[in-house]
Order: sequence, then structure tokens, then C-alpha cells
Amino acid sequence: MLVIISDLHLGDGTTAESIPASAFYLFAKRLRQDAHFASLHNGKYRPIEELDVLLMGDILDPLHSTKWLFPTLGNEEYVRMGSENLPRITEPGEKHYVRPWSNTSDSRFGSKLLEVTRAILDYNKEALEVLRKLSTGEFIEFDRIDRTGLRDIKSQERIHLKVHFHYMVGNHDWYYHLPGEAFDRIRQEIIDAMGLSNPSTPFPFDLRQPTSPFSWKTDEAPNIERLFREYKVFARHGDCYDSFNFNGANGRDCSTLGDAFTMEVCNRYPEELKRRSNLDQGIVDNLRQITNIRPALATPLWVTGQLRKLTLENKLKDTREAQLKGIWDELADNFLHLAFVREADKAFEFDMVDKMELAIKISKVVSLEMIDNLIFRLQRKKVQVRIVPLPAMLWKSLPSSINPRATSSMGTHITMRPSRSIMMILAAIRSISIRAHGILTSTWREKTQPRRSSSLIRRLPISPFTKTMNMTSVISKRGLVHMLDLLENSTCT
Repeated sequence: MLVIISDLHLGDGTTAESIPASAFYLFAKRLRQDAHFASLHNGKYRPIEELDVLLMGDILDPLHSTKWLFPTLGNEEYVRMGSENLPRITEPGEKHYVRPWSNTSDSRFGSKLLEVTRAILDYNKEALEVLRKLSTGEFIEFDRIDRTGLRDIKSQERIHLKVHFHYMVGNHDWYYHLPGEAFDRIRQEIIDAMGLSNPSTPFPFDLRQPTSPFSWKTDEAPNIERLFREYKVFARHGDCYDSFNFNGANGRDCSTLGDAFTMEVCNRYPEELKRRSNLDQGIVDNLRQITNIRPALATPLWVTGQLRKLTLENKLKDTREAQLKGIWDELADNFLHLAFVREADKAFEFDMVDKMELAIKISKVVSLEMIDNLIFRLQRKKVQVRIVPLPAMLWKSLPSSINPRATSSMGTHITMRPSRSIMMILAAIRSISIRAHGILTSTWREKTQPRRSSSLIRRLPISPFTKTMNMTSVISKRGLVHMLDLLENSTCT
């Protein structure tokens, strides 16, 4: 029997919470039930001899750890904030500055990854112990078969089934794909804690190249290859299709723009709020849930919704909403000026970095009513919309589904042929914002405002749209266009 699981994102607790251990006990119970069902063949009892679980990437999540922001253990420096001593955040150029995009051959990188990995294993110790016990045969057992070939229910002896766990990496745990003795030792600690069947050599990333232009080499994993052949399946994490989270030229042994954005903006924002505002700790802890927002580029929407909600509920005390937005924008600026990010910025080309400059700021606003209207209009499949005048060179960056029709001093008329992905992205953005803002839509009135929804919208977990809502979102109207382009060409990992 083969089971494939991905994206558990078990962290060290410094950002969002991990999946509780109770979920792993439930998983073990369901696995035991499925193993017993699989042991019945045409009414005959034949206990299965193999049960393999393929952990398909992003199981452990070293990226969602704020420990990267601070010096390695033993080198910490602290700053006094009220009654607390908080570790000082390192900056580029400093001696103890280590980030996922730092030199992986530097001993400080291995030390930091070891620190983060041990913190994850310790924080999820009970949950991972369930997997380890499954691997030793402690949770799944069968009755023996008697001489007549039937189940021997009288025998006290049991057949114990050991589950084989195979680990492959994704875009959040790619560090375990790095070669070298220092990383072998880290992998061995993971193997021991989780009961993996992997050797301590680099955990595999992908066993096939999606297309020939990629220059990176595929991995060799004989045990996983055997499973693919026997069960006639193939599986990959999928980040190789996402330019925001994978560099096709360099392969999986390097960091990406997605890592830098997550670390320097999403992970760092709550930490900066602790140091630069007088917000209650409970509010800051709630904002740590930012790492659960998918896709990552939708996080500015969620943050703005949260801040607006706190403002309306008078929970910000003496702190102004604009001040908190300013901190986000400052982090976004610092991210865009990182040497690692600037190196990815291609000259004379409107690339991913240029689009992010328009998409991740939250100082310029657009009402969600505009998003509502855009969704409703897009449902008509083809519609002309007038937008504000834009520089001619900017049209080259528009999504392929949007083409200019005519330009005048009053604006540019465009014909939009929306793809399904753009529709789902808009709907998801609206859904995220409504949930974040805590909107109750019980006042919806069919008589005063006709329902306008398509089968697509009805299938999504979205409350009915209401024009009584006028919350600001996170991007300019130009930024919305570019965010849609970014999201349409990236995965939601």
C-alpha cells in the first residue's frame, strides 16, 4: 500500500502553530484501518506485507522560523524593550548575519540550519514520535493465519507491520537536499526522530526533469523509483513550475525570491512590531498567523484586513494604523533592496522583481468594492473596462488575458478574457479579506441587491458580496494587475 502526503509545514513555533499531535494519532488510526481493509482480498484474509508513506515535500518547515533573523546560539545580542530582553535582528554585512540565501558552504549556515531543525524536532516531538512508532511496527498489527488459511483469532501472536517513510524535499525544506557532511548529520537527526527509511545522503527532490531546458540534475532514489514502478504512479512537489519558489537554472540547492520575501517581510513583521509598537502581545501573536496565508503574495491583503479590523475595534491604543502599515512598507523596501533580490532583477526587462515592487506595498489603497465589481464583470467572460492612463511600456507587463483596445486622455479601454485562475485568485483575495475583517453578511438583502454569482464563485468558500463593506486592500490599481499576473504564474505553496 502506498500513501502520499505533503505540505505539513511543521515549524518551531516561532511563527504560526504546527499541526497538533492529535492529528498524527488520528492519522495512525486511519492508516491502521486502511491496512486492515487492504488485507482482505475477495473475502480472503491476507495481511499486507508492505506499507510505504511518501512524504512529498515541505513536511518540516525551516523557512518559517524567526531564528534565522538572530545570531547563532551563543552569539546573541539583546535589546531592552519594556520589561523584555529581545534578541537583536541581524542585518546584511554583520558578522553573524545568516539567511537561507547565504553561502551554504559557510559553517555558520550549517550551524543555523542545525539550530532551526533541532527546534522543529523538539517542538513537534510528540507528533513525530507517532511516525517513529509506526516505522517500528508498534501501531499496526494483524492476526496470524492458521493452517487452513483463515484468520487465527485465538492466537496471542501478532504480525507487526512496519511503515516505511520516504522523505522528498520541496521549496520550504530544500536545505535537506544540500550535500556535505554537516548536512548529513542534520539529516541523520531527522531520520532518527521520524523513523525515516532514507539514508543520510541528500533527501531527493525530483526524479524526473519536467522539460529538457532545465539544467539541474535529477536525483537518484532507488526505493522511491521502485514504488513508482510498482504502483504505476509518479509524484513531485511541484515547486519546479513556480518561478517565485524555484530557480530552474540553479536547481534546488539554492534559495529563491519566495524565501527572501517570507523571511524578511512575513516572518520579520511581527518581530518588528514587538520592537517598534506598543501592541498587546496577543495581537502580535495573532499576526504571526501570516505564515499560514497561501499564496504568500496574498499576505499584504491579509495584513491590511487585520490592521483595519483592529482599528475599527479600537484595539490599537495609541498606535496608528498608518504607522503599522509603514513598518510593513519599510520591510518591503528593505527586501527589494537586498543584494540577493537585486541580483535577480534583470536589466531592461519587466521581471518578477519589478512586479513585486508594485504588488507588496500596502500604503496605496484600492477598495474591495472595486474587486467585487471586477469579479462580477469578469464573470461575463468578456468586458471592456476603463482604467486610469498608464505608461505605454507598462502594457508589456499585463497578463496575457488582458489586451489594450484603445487609449485616450480619459484612460485606456481594455478587453479582458479572464482565465479561470485569475477568477479564482480574485475570489480568493476577496474571501481572505472578508474573513480577516470579520464581516458578517447576515444583512445581505436579495431584494435590494440582486445576487450576482457564477458556479465558480458558489463553489468557493466565500460569503455573499456586500457593498456596505469599504475596507482598503493592500495594493494600487496597477499593483492589483501585477499581483494577479504574479499569482497566476505561481503556485499556492
